[in-house]
Amino acid sequence: MAIPKECKRLAEVDFPLATVTKYSAIEKSKKTGTVAAIHIWWARRPLAACRAMNLACLLPDPADKQCPTDLQKVIALALDKFEIRASKLQTKLELGKGNWNEKDNGNLKANRNRPLNLRKRLLKYIGEYSNWDVRTNKHWNTCAQEMVLGCYDNNSPILLDSFAGGGSIPLEAMRVGAKPIATDLNPIPILINKFQLEFLPNAGKDFITRMRKEAERINDELQKELSEFYPIPKELQGKEVPIGYICARTIRCEGVDCGISFPLLSSPWVAENKHKPTSRYSYSFSKGNGKSVEVGIVKNPRADEVLKKTVEDGNATCPICGHKTPVSSVKKQLSMREGGTMDSQLLVIIGTEIGDSGRTYRLPTIGERTARQKAVEYYNKILNENINGFQLLPTEPLPPQGTLGFNVQSYALTEWNHLFTPRQAITQMMLCKKVIEIEDPAIRMGLAFVVSKLADLNCTLCGWRSNVEFFGRVFAMQTISMNWDFYEINPFNTEGGVNWLRRLKGVEEGIEAAELGAKWTPPIIEIADATQHPLPDNSVDVFATDPPYYDKVPYSNLSNFFIVWLKRMIEIQGLVDGLSPRTNEVIKDRKDHDSQGNPKTDEWYEKMVSKAMAEAKRITKDDGIGYVVYADKTTAGWATALNGLVDGGWTITGSWPIQSEMAHRMRAQRSAALKTSVHIVIRPRPDDAGVGDWANILSELPGRIGTWLARLNKDGIVGADAIYACLGPAMELFSKWETVEKADGSKVPLSDYLEIVWDTVANEAMKIIDPTSSDKAVEEDARFTMMVLWTLRQSKEETLTGEESDDDKKEKKPSSSDIPFDTASLLSRGIGASIERLLSQEVIEMKKSSTEKFVSLLSPANRRHYLLGVSNDKIIQTATDKKDIQLKLREDIQDAKMRTLIEEKITDIPKRDSALDKLHQAMLLHADGNTTALDRLITEVIRDDKTTWQLALTLNTLYPEGSWERSKIEGVLARYN
Repeated sequence: MAIPKECKRLAEVDFPLATVTKYSAIEKSKKTGTVAAIHIWWARRPLAACRAMNLACLLPDPADKQCPTDLQKVIALALDKFEIRASKLQTKLELGKGNWNEKDNGNLKANRNRPLNLRKRLLKYIGEYSNWDVRTNKHWNTCAQEMVLGCYDNNSPILLDSFAGGGSIPLEAMRVGAKPIATDLNPIPILINKFQLEFLPNAGKDFITRMRKEAERINDELQKELSEFYPIPKELQGKEVPIGYICARTIRCEGVDCGISFPLLSSPWVAENKHKPTSRYSYSFSKGNGKSVEVGIVKNPRADEVLKKTVEDGNATCPICGHKTPVSSVKKQLSMREGGTMDSQLLVIIGTEIGDSGRTYRLPTIGERTARQKAVEYYNKILNENINGFQLLPTEPLPPQGTLGFNVQSYALTEWNHLFTPRQAITQMMLCKKVIEIEDPAIRMGLAFVVSKLADLNCTLCGWRSNVEFFGRVFAMQTISMNWDFYEINPFNTEGGVNWLRRLKGVEEGIEAAELGAKWTPPIIEIADATQHPLPDNSVDVFATDPPYYDKVPYSNLSNFFIVWLKRMIEIQGLVDGLSPRTNEVIKDRKDHDSQGNPKTDEWYEKMVSKAMAEAKRITKDDGIGYVVYADKTTAGWATALNGLVDGGWTITGSWPIQSEMAHRMRAQRSAALKTSVHIVIRPRPDDAGVGDWANILSELPGRIGTWLARLNKDGIVGADAIYACLGPAMELFSKWETVEKADGSKVPLSDYLEIVWDTVANEAMKIIDPTSSDKAVEEDARFTMMVLWTLRQSKEETLTGEESDDDKKEKKPSSSDIPFDTASLLSRGIGASIERLLSQEVIEMKKSSTEKFVSLLSPANRRHYLLGVSNDKIIQTATDKKDIQLKLREDIQDAKMRTLIEEKITDIPKRDSALDKLHQAMLLHADGNTTALDRLITEVIRDDKTTWQLALTLNTLYPEGSWERSKIEGVLARYN
């Protein structure tokens, strides 16, 4: 029996949000063993979230009044059979007391299988099924498949992902018993999905063993053929192996009477690992007798021996004469030498003692410098060879200068081969020649992925991270960005660092992670344009996808970094002029144009999203369902995506914010970057949906958002994650109608509705942040500060290791926080605040990047002049000559000078009317150690004002744990109490 159209799916009613979020975060933070290790793709979704959401959309809500008894019985029988069966990883799901025998399985009269209890059992099963450890367990998978197949007349339902990407959604569709159709315009997702969904399930249990045997053979051959380019000095043979080579681009100093050539170094350190204080190394420079700076290294240098870096913001400073060469001249010099790649300078050898995992650092020998030059000769010898119909060296062009995500073309890095030194390119080319000879297509593709992934760590855009002694990747972020100093790898060494076999191990772990552990229905994987899809009308049961995010990732142009190597080893379909097609790629990039010459503006992106969603609606059955995964930190991005869904003919029926990003990643630190991706549940909107009443929608909106925020807060979803997750219930009210009209008959555009939604979200959020906000007891600066701090909060504050580090024991520096300007404007309006007044009160400041405008919430330390009438710089300058200062615990001399001067000079505290200003004054006085002035401020100005002290308590919960602000507000509260 099929699921009736009128019956709600589980995802439209409830979802085990906290459990799935927990397991998704655990999976995303795994350093090894996820399917993402098979090949790089951007913004992959955790399997946990996809498995849970796929199942919640495929199954009916058993407590829905329209759910047929037969389907309730299918779910009850599967859960009973699962639960009564012994399993080591199994979780007891029953709610009733006592056990039952097999004859009683599926009994709907039993308390455990009554509708509401059955729903709770199903929710708990789905939540625990998202655990990484049960993904291949036969009992768990059998239960899921029995429920899915039983609800679709024992036929595998069809699930379409038209932006298949890394393939998490299709893979999990196969696991739970659906038939996935994975399509994409980009060739890399097609390769990944073919490998994961077609090759691996049929490859056999010995596949990894066979692949490793081929890889080890290649490694042996590589060592024989390339060892002369990676020599080991005689005195170190059998003792130490080079695992990496720190190199740098160079320029010639343009200072008068100088002209010396020097390396561009982004750090003065070779190694500055805080966990190894007795093994630190810095660079040293001397003029020498030649035309180039002589580079040395100093072990455990004194503070005065640590030199400054030679390049900052593109400007280069000569370490000999101190002349600063501006970025324009640096670009000009490097542009004359193809970015300085071919003649880069070898600086330091990174080694490891045989049998040890530690690092050693030394200067290169003459033989090692000569070997690097010999590689240039070999490079020139083989670069014009042909392979698979292409020149061995990838001379394909990079996209034009100014393209989204690229900033290297202005240095004359205009072809993909320009990103590789001769030794790096030789390694990649030799590997291509060996992999293409492998006969088994699955093994050839697997090892082609290893070659492709190796390029991500074998390129001049890879930086050596001296603070952690670690090899950085090209795609630490989704950009192709200039790198001044970089490393080369020793590709065939087996002692550590980055090498061919180490990258193989990662792919092997990804293959193991992609194991289904269940029966499956063969998938369909094709290249297809989501806006012009080849599937027929009403052909899929579920449409589930993770579409491109506005202007966040230029997938096509970035993926060519890998395609230029992959196509030299395996056949790739869908290429245009040998590269990934991009004319119809759905992203916003004003520098790019579609096939008709139209620039890819906001309007173009929205139009294409609408076309893709309209195609998905055409393909989806009338009684089908879908979900779209979306994450964006700007209201503009969300408005565009929601417009696309509504214009595409969908009704939004739910939204679930599932954590899918790590809190410690670069973009999550003190910014409005999201930790969660919102899974928006959608249904095809009937053609006769009718007209919605504007007044009714507005009356329902606050209650709907308030209830939803409370639910999210209970599950630990707060801040920006919660704000954007509110769009689901808000949009359900609006999107279920064909149009929405006011009393006078005028139509309401979605843009007008979204403005009211943001106002309502901000107002309802304030009720959770501060219950006193409803009567506006505190001024607008406090309300806005609380709103921003709450918006920036993550659902869970944790350190990377879970252990206290040395830095954690030190006092944190004051911080500031950025949110996009349009978001700040909407939030401020929703709580009755004015951006202009907040700027005049120095509560915030404006910031701009090349593409965005931000509002930054200022720390009390940044407001010192406004609050106390004196700036940090002035205090320090005045205090420079003071001597005999007694240092306090964890206080340096600068802080002590400022504190003592404040104690002497700041006796009259400027009067400030707002509660926030008074508390910020108190925090600064506490930080300065000016207890006399602080006590007077508390006793004479703030006194027992309940509103101010309630604000202090609220701020104490909103400032990040361990932050400078948290410690100071706690100090003020302790002083008052």
